[in-house]
Amino acid sequence: MDRFQITRIKPDSKRIWVEVTIAWEAQPFRDPLMALPTEEQLADIQIWCHEHACGRRMSFQQFVFRTEKELNMFMLRWA
Repeated sequence: MDRFQITRIKPDSKRIWVEVTIAWEAQPFRDPLMALPTEEQLADIQIWCHEHACGRRMSFQQFVFRTEKELNMFMLRWA
């Protein structure tokens, strides 16, 4: 299982927005573009979100959640 770094963005929003990148300790790299997950990795996350009704993919590497509970469940699985 890949480890991802989950970073909150848009703190003033009513919903919880996060951005997904590859965790540094999972794959040391020097080029910042290498921190981006692949489309296959993000598709797996999107399928999991749909199956568990937990969050929604909004763009390439951004997901949005309605509640802290959804975010916590997501982080337990992917972070």
